[in-house]
Amino acid sequence: MSEVPVFSIKRGDTGKKFEATLFSEGLPVNLTGASPIELHTRHKVSGIVASFALVLVGGGIGGQVEYQWIDGDTDISGEYDAEVEAVIAGERFTWPDDGLMLLEFVADLADAT
Repeated sequence: MSEVPVFSIKRGDTGKKFEATLFSEGLPVNLTGASPIELHTRHKVSGIVASFALVLVGGGIGGQVEYQWIDGDTDISGEYDAEVEAVIAGERFTWPDDGLMLLEFVADLADAT
């Protein structure tokens, strides 16, 4: 059985944001003052690793973060393992804390890749 992506976008598209709410013990994490907050990805086939700086939504109290893709970010189609990492009050935290998220950049029908 294959994993279900938590985020999917067509290769090369930039109009859809990556959005996530980070939880700890069932409650949204207060990210006020957290820095940096990053999305780390690793392509499942090539092993290419990338990091993206996430933006707090609503000041960080509700644990919400987002990233607006830009040209070049989604150019390589395929599945990616991903995690969010933040430094809060000098301590490093990673989500999910029990594995990895799955992101997918889907090839267009017209793509040769």
